Amino acid sequence: MLWLTWRQHRTQVLVTALLLAAVGIALLANGLGAAGFAAEHAPRAGCVAETNACTRYRLGMMEWMWAMSELIGWLPLLAPALIGAFWGAPLLAREFKRGTHQLTWTQSVTRRRWLLVKVGGLAAAVTLGGLTLGVLVNVWLTVFDIPGAPVNFLNSRIFRLVGILPAAWWLAAFLLGLAAGALFRRTLRPRI
Repeated sequence: MLWLTWRQHRTQVLVTALLLAAVGIALLANGLGAAGFAAEHAPRAGCVAETNACTRYRLGMMEWMWAMSELIGWLPLLAPALIGAFWGAPLLAREFKRGTHQLTWTQSVTRRRWLLVKVGGLAAAVTLGGLTLGVLVNVWLTVFDIPGAPVNFLNSRIFRLVGILPAAWWLAAFLLGLAAGALFRRTLRPRI
């Protein structure tokens, strides 16, 4: 069952993994640039008092952070929509449309086991992808956690990208797409 699920959904898994790797590379490049800026411009005595050097340093670090957060700011909205549309919705709809669910049921696999393995495996992959995004952003933000100006994790641009929140959004979108696919039982045809 796992092999069949992998064969049917490997494109979605690999494309998502490549996109997460691209986001990770972009975050790494930005984080290294910000760390270089910090090493070059950080005041030697630290920012205990408000001085011009401290203000320039904080503003420079904020520029590095906001430049990347503008770039990845679309992820909390776009990524769950894509997960729901390309992972969840066609999961059962494609099976019903092609009739492959009947073949699976004749292979000594109960309907319940077929559904649990298929949905559970992909739900675990979706959750792992969302957690990976959250970890990548958390690690990236450690560069910007400077004395006197810690990162505000409650900022709306950042809050949606850290911790378990991306995984929760991705899983909710996957399950919503799955429900829509099971309800309508048809996939969309590409119109070119």
